Amino acid sequence: MSPVSSNRSDECGHEAKFCASRGHWKLQEDCRLRELVAIHGPQNWNLIAAEMQGRSGKSCRLRWFNQLNPSIDRSTFSEKEDEKLLATQKLYGNKWSMIAGLFPGRTDNMVKNHWHVLMAKKWREEQADDYRKRRLRQFGVQRRIGAATVRGYASCTESSSVKENGESSCFETNASPSFIDFLGVGDT
Repeated sequence: MSPVSSNRSDECGHEAKFCASRGHWKLQEDCRLRELVAIHGPQNWNLIAAEMQGRSGKSCRLRWFNQLNPSIDRSTFSEKEDEKLLATQKLYGNKWSMIAGLFPGRTDNMVKNHWHVLMAKKWREEQADDYRKRRLRQFGVQRRIGAATVRGYASCTESSSVKENGESSCFETNASPSFIDFLGVGDT
């Protein structure tokens, strides 16, 4: 095997800086990125990345605009913002940059992620409602089964005959209990 160099070719043959799966940003890297943005401004990300070992220009740009930029509003979305987000997404679709422009201090990534959180919450609530409805229907069926069972035994005991030895049997008098539909397939 050849020794690992600081430059390598990626799958399509381009020379790339060795930064494959670098992982989470460290506090020192965040501080260094802030310093470099203060010196060079939030542009020319490849120049900034050249001074950040193991980070690409795209990675630096995304880290700045989605996490480190001081103009980002990190507060939680209000209910009013939630309603506005749902309405604007319905109107504009998934044009997150355009929608984020309507939310000062919010990045397109924050807006998109929060919309997905709202959709997941809505889906969970709908699933819980469906589950409750199924349980209520099931409980209602059980109650009817219980009533049918009681009626069946009552009809059996009311019309039962007494044998010579004093035992009662509803099977000999054609008074069988009502049909109980445990499986929900109907009367057969």
